[in-house]
Amino acid sequence: MSAWHILPLPIVFVDSASQPSLIYLFNSLLPLGSTALVESWIDKVEGRKIFACAELKSPDGKLTYVTANALFIQLDPQGKK
Repeated sequence: MSAWHILPLPIVFVDSASQPSLIYLFNSLLPLGSTALVESWIDKVEGRKIFACAELKSPDGKLTYVTANALFIQLDPQGKK
């Protein structure tokens, strides 16, 4: 059976912030040609730190292929510290 070995979830985490951490937890293989759903959300915000999560799931939501967690540091567009 063919399956994805590299997850396309970084697309979910594209932003204008610095991304010092991105962690994947692979739970199950995703067969090639399968339909999958991506859910992403902001878990919490602490000052300039943004903690985000995402999951790649089967269409019925019963199987989670991958869980991802990311930490972003919001950049100051004015250059202030």
